[in-house]
Amino acid sequence: MAADVKAEHPEFEGKSISMLNYFGLDTIRYLDPDDSDAADLMESIGLTTIAESSSFGSDDISAERLDDTAADVMVIMDNSNGRIDDLTDNPTFQAIPGVKEGRVLILHNKAFESGKAGYTVNDDTEE
Repeated sequence: MAADVKAEHPEFEGKSISMLNYFGLDTIRYLDPDDSDAADLMESIGLTTIAESSSFGSDDISAERLDDTAADVMVIMDNSNGRIDDLTDNPTFQAIPGVKEGRVLILHNKAFESGKAGYTVNDDTEE
């Protein structure tokens, strides 16, 4: 399946990806650092994880260092219980080229609101 995705999307080759777990501006972590299963999957379709993802490990990334998370594509798991605007409105985050160009996927964890598992993607369409 990954080989199919890679073949269908040659534009992925060599593009970087940053995957973040967002709980609030005071708690941002790399969701899947370098050498994880998710990083391996992304690399199997042609994307590369950014070098910084291995240096942070499980340490929190401060809001002032959001530019260190910059990548061609950004995937954010929103576990902030409704505080995602703190991130998306942050000037440092907005200045990231991939963000400016709309290459951000935000997966909103709706378990905080509904008490059951469920996610919405960027535009709040149920997924």
